[in-house]
Amino acid sequence: TFTITALVETDECVELRDGQPQHVDLESDDFQCLSVAVGVDVASLTITVTPLSGDPDLYVSAGTHPTRTSHGWASRHDGTDEVTIDTAGAGACVACTYFVGVHAFTETSFNIQATSSTGGNHTDDSVTGHRVLTDAVPTTTTITNETTVFFSYFVEDDTTEVD
Repeated sequence: TFTITALVETDECVELRDGQPQHVDLESDDFQCLSVAVGVDVASLTITVTPLSGDPDLYVSAGTHPTRTSHGWASRHDGTDEVTIDTAGAGACVACTYFVGVHAFTETSFNIQATSSTGGNHTDDSVTGHRVLTDAVPTTTTITNETTVFFSYFVEDDTTEVD
């Protein structure tokens, strides 16, 4: 078993892909910029930060880079931080890019995931986003009564057992 990690020094935001968790490590007081594009059919967007260590805080803005003092949405809890944006709500947008900032209150290691839910494409309004599970990466999901969330986990062709 091995892990390959690539690091590119850039001022650009790291792109989040819908339903795919990403792992990030930050030093104390660092601020990581990420972005996620949403299409016209997206009814809501949920961004979840699951700390493995430390205390990351979550900031989100529509169309502009968030800061700790200027943002559209924020979650600064001890533990998992999550923001859910109704794209029809005030300050939100569709067919646009949301920018996500994560501030390391202390040195931190975390997983971050953006998950969208579509509007009129489902005949069942209780169906929400799709999340891709990653081997050995914990994920946290919050759902309300009578909703459905889909998960997928990719298995190698020659795998005979999944724990």
